Amino acid sequence: MTDPTTALREVLALSNKERDAEESREYGAANDLYAELQVAAVNLIRTHGPALLSALEDARRLDWLSDRDQHIGNVMLPTHIVEANVHSLRAAIDAAIAEGEG
Repeated sequence: MTDPTTALREVLALSNKERDAEESREYGAANDLYAELQVAAVNLIRTHGPALLSALEDARRLDWLSDRDQHIGNVMLPTHIVEANVHSLRAAIDAAIAEGEG
């Protein structure tokens, strides 16, 4: 089974190919790609739908945590990581993960 990220990238790549064929007026190729895209999208949703929904919910949570106007939630990260990544909470989290794994 393909992981959700790879499966989503494959669907996006098919979508781009179908769009390019449509824009190039290669309608036969576009129709074939559209049919392939439909199958891939349905398989993606059936196989990874819950994981994709969870990722979207996590993105919403991170957006809320990184909102400078909210004053309820806090994230504790090492000071040097926060100072190096003031521009992005996600970048700070990624840096902390990398440091912890390194």
